[in-house]
Amino acid sequence: MRGDAEVVELAGARWRSGPLRVARTRRQRRRGLRPRSRGWGLLLAARSVHGWGMAQPLLVISLDGSGRVRRTARLRPGGLFVDLGARWIAEVPESVPPPSPGMLLAVLAPPSRRTGDRMCRHT
Repeated sequence: MRGDAEVVELAGARWRSGPLRVARTRRQRRRGLRPRSRGWGLLLAARSVHGWGMAQPLLVISLDGSGRVRRTARLRPGGLFVDLGARWIAEVPESVPPPSPGMLLAVLAPPSRRTGDRMCRHT
């Protein structure tokens, strides 16, 4: 997932995910964040994710259809996470503190597209 992948951020009360690439295609979902996240996360419409081919653990966050956190878990390399009630799953670097179950998260546009944000561009 390089270049043209959509980038968003999840945010709730005093919690932010950091940048997430949105996995829309089968290939993007299958590839995931292998072998390392490199500071990025991944957001995908799914009820399960795997850690096959990963070199480091991840934090996974399952969300219902309204964006409410259902569960969080540490996904180890080679592991499997399943939440049959989930509509979305976010994979974030393990260093990100987990949001509380029940927290409502909103999808934010990337910083450069948010209204009111200023961006300094150097030529």
